[in-house]
Amino acid sequence: MPIETQSSPFLNRVRDAIRVRHYSIRTEQSYVSWIKRMALEQFIYPMHLRENIQMLRKSGDGNTFFLLGNEA
Repeated sequence: MPIETQSSPFLNRVRDAIRVRHYSIRTEQSYVSWIKRMALEQFIYPMHLRENIQMLRKSGDGNTFFLLGNEA
């Protein structure tokens, strides 16, 4: 696995906590990967979805509500 050149302070704290507990390097990598993936799924992807909905609304596309149901 490549070594990251820039990391968040939060992920550094996670790594430190894992190392204090003497977990394996593979466990550390897995936990950090899960956290990054969860951050993408919970924060980044919904943000893009909201932007796409706003663009569809601005374009006046009447199918927006058909595609997304009443949630849009």
